[in-house]
Amino acid sequence: FFLTVAEAAGAQPPAGRNLPGRSFLPLAANKALPKKQPWRNLVFAQHRNTWMARDFRYKAVVRDGGRGPNELYDLRTDGREMKNEFDNPQFVVTRDRLRGELAAWQKRYNAGAAE
Repeated sequence: FFLTVAEAAGAQPPAGRNLPGRSFLPLAANKALPKKQPWRNLVFAQHRNTWMARDFRYKAVVRDGGRGPNELYDLRTDGREMKNEFDNPQFVVTRDRLRGELAAWQKRYNAGAAE
């Protein structure tokens, strides 16, 4: 959001800052996104000791460095997030993929550690 507001205002983001995300202004102006920078459908968040990674279908929540309680939801079949699939063996690949994406995000933006 910050980068969108900065671009809309014609302001440069603070120099030397490794800010996550990118400007949504081209989308708001109905312009094509640069082909060299495809839009990823992956969202990350952090609040205190809790980290979240969400893609178009799944949402993973990791707490206390992975000690839990942790959560994983299939948003397509469980949009209200009622059935936690974190420990379900059928979701191990999905869970580990999202945790890996989250760890890479944390490393890139120095956002703490969920592992």
